[in-house]
Amino acid sequence: MKTYVPPIKSQGIKTKLVEWISSNVEAISFDRWVEPFMGTGVVAFNIRS
Repeated sequence: MKTYVPPIKSQGIKTKLVEWISSNVEAISFDRWVEPFMGTGVVAFNIRS
């Protein structure tokens, strides 16, 4: 899995956790992903279907 990294560098970015988060949400059926703490958006951009 290729992880898309945003050009913005910030404290607490979840880039290293994207693969783990993605593997945990694969089993969940959802129509919409709501990112409560958008930050750089790295999780949202990588979880999109």
